[in-house]
Amino acid sequence: ILYNGVNSGNGKFINQNFRRIKVPILLIAGKNDELVPSYKPSIRTRPNTVTYFKNISKQNNKCTLKLLDNCGHMVPLEQPAQVNEAIHRFLRNN
Repeated sequence: ILYNGVNSGNGKFINQNFRRIKVPILLIAGKNDELVPSYKPSIRTRPNTVTYFKNISKQNNKCTLKLLDNCGHMVPLEQPAQVNEAIHRFLRNN
């Protein structure tokens, strides 16, 4: 399942729903994503992408994180073979 908008810009999905999921989760993200996380005016910077997704994955112990090298925001389009491999591996192991 591909889910667009994990954070919905305000953290509510992660805080309210992500922790409640009881089934295995596969979170695939590009290490070079420049859209997520978005710029945060309060800290005048954009948080580190890798750290951001690692922190999300830690919110639920059912989450498996796969970070892809040489990949930005359009993960399935930029690295289709790596995405397919990650999904197949995840399904075999869960």
